[in-house]
Amino acid sequence: MYKIFFLGLFLFTALQGQSDSKQFDIVLSHLGSQDTREKAIIFLKKNGRKYEERILHHIHNKTKFFIMAVDACKFVESEKILTITQKLLKHENKHVRLMALSTLWSRLPAEKLGYACDHMLQDVPVSGGESLFEYLNYEKPSEERILRLLKNKEYWGVAGKYLCGCRGEKANKSARNLLVRGKGVVIIHAINAMIAQYDTDPRVKKLVHKHLTNANSTVRERAAEYFRWYGDAGDLEKLSLALNEERDFYTKSTIRAAIQAIKNRDEVFPQKKLGVGFKEGMSLFELKSFLSKNNSAEMRAKVIKSLYSKPIVEPHYLYGKGIADSDKKLLQEQVHLQRLLAGYGSLENQGMIVGIKLLEGIGVNSLVPPTPDYLAKERKNYGKYIEPGNGPFSESVHVGDDCNFTESYTPIYAIADGVVRYVDHLESWGGLVIIEHKFKTGEYFCSLYGHLGALMIPKPGDLIKAGDKIGSLGRNYRWENGGYSAHLHFGIHKSRFTNYWIKGYLSKEDFDSKSHKWVSPQKFIQKHLSPHFD
Repeated sequence: MYKIFFLGLFLFTALQGQSDSKQFDIVLSHLGSQDTREKAIIFLKKNGRKYEERILHHIHNKTKFFIMAVDACKFVESEKILTITQKLLKHENKHVRLMALSTLWSRLPAEKLGYACDHMLQDVPVSGGESLFEYLNYEKPSEERILRLLKNKEYWGVAGKYLCGCRGEKANKSARNLLVRGKGVVIIHAINAMIAQYDTDPRVKKLVHKHLTNANSTVRERAAEYFRWYGDAGDLEKLSLALNEERDFYTKSTIRAAIQAIKNRDEVFPQKKLGVGFKEGMSLFELKSFLSKNNSAEMRAKVIKSLYSKPIVEPHYLYGKGIADSDKKLLQEQVHLQRLLAGYGSLENQGMIVGIKLLEGIGVNSLVPPTPDYLAKERKNYGKYIEPGNGPFSESVHVGDDCNFTESYTPIYAIADGVVRYVDHLESWGGLVIIEHKFKTGEYFCSLYGHLGALMIPKPGDLIKAGDKIGSLGRNYRWENGGYSAHLHFGIHKSRFTNYWIKGYLSKEDFDSKSHKWVSPQKFIQKHLSPHFD
């Protein structure tokens, strides 16, 4: 009350002697000043509806108050204001488009926003349309929207990253188009889609083979990831040649992992052992059971073909918003089936190993980053406090670093020699791997890698080397990664492994106590960074 009273007094003093319209224009001008903006917003929220015609006048006539009038739309509830705001999505000025989007986001729920704006996406200049697409895809995802936008080359980069969440003939046709015509990150999106769509067509394999020698190391890395899923004996020669030519530390590790996966599959799915009883239209549950009993190369190929021809409908899953038990069971089976097809075996008998002294004689001096770009300066997620009301982790503190957002299937690497203590797939984490390490000084620490996809490589108890590939990220907003935007949650805990400290967040009180033994992962890596990465 007092704030509004003093604001009114301020405005009355400032506007004396002016006409009503001129008085309001002064309020608009105060939106552009940091010192007076808050007072102007309070006034607009209370009185803006009264001046909607003046706002519309400035917008229609593009007066000197045009930008401030567009900005004011966000604080004035009016159908006329909403109508003009939708038209501003087509404005030639990027900042005007973004202000219009901001207004619509603040005024409309996702369903109405989609109805009002989705049909306009194709006409919005791309620099403004990207923001709208990202928001709608989070709140109200639509395969039709993704495929429609991919008809426009301008959207290949932003919409292509979500193509790996689409399955079916139309989605596959779009992905193959990107693989043939795309460049750089677009090729990565296309290969991701090939993986998610179970596409092992020889023509596709031939195209992916070419990218094992692409000038971009990240493209080469992703091409090798494809063969980790679907490569066979016929791909070994090209992978071996690529490995001999490869100079990038991380890409070499992914190629080695692909070669090893193919060799594992040759043992799990022998060529000569034939199975019987395959039927078209089997459910995931039936396919998993069938493959477990009929583990031949021929049967594996039939299961993959079945999955490719009959797409699985995956729910858009957001952690903390719940999921039907029937969907949960279906998606659990999908994770297990993907592992069986890749030759990695079930997670059902894994979990953790504690109390076994396997680190004698293992000691490290230096560390490597878990992803090639992990040491980016802007990455400072550790210790971030989540404000009240901001989701399931509100009022808590983040005890790891998050990186590689929206980058599905990004390969993840062990930061040092050690022993794998934990491997599992959990509803809240997706794929989770924890490795125990020891410095040569005798100090123990653990590295934690969360939100991985189904194909985690190591098993509890395995010895691992620095730079060994441990898996890749799960896809955006899918069960496989715990229901988040694709990203790596990376943590460092300065202790030996026990399961009681496995957390992604702490209460502010516990974090401030400094007794939790979590440390800033980025600072820890930089302090002990291998000279190879200086």
